[in-house]
Amino acid sequence: MKKFIIIVIFLFSIIDAGIKAGKAFLEVIDNGDTSNIQIRFVAKTSFPFSTIYSIDDQIDTWLDIKKLHTNKIIKSINQGNYSKESETIIDYDNFISITNNDTIFINGYVYDPYCNFIFI
Repeated sequence: MKKFIIIVIFLFSIIDAGIKAGKAFLEVIDNGDTSNIQIRFVAKTSFPFSTIYSIDDQIDTWLDIKKLHTNKIIKSINQGNYSKESETIIDYDNFISITNNDTIFINGYVYDPYCNFIFI
């Protein structure tokens, strides 16, 4: 397996009046998969801000190790009273993308912003 190196890990904290309001970060998950890179985005609010408006999001994306196109996305979005779970599988052999029970046709590779990472 090629080594995937992230030059900069995206991490930020929101601070309001000296109180940490939340954080968000990207990380590469080492899951032993030799054909995909798994990248996780997490965003969360901290107490006491989470009592006013809670954010607890996680998005996992699997990119092809060689061409960096998107193969799979799993989203868990929880913001305030809104909550949504979704799983997207991209089937390049049949030119379709399936999200939960919805299917759309695609005409080529699908790329998301994470494909802009460069590996050495």
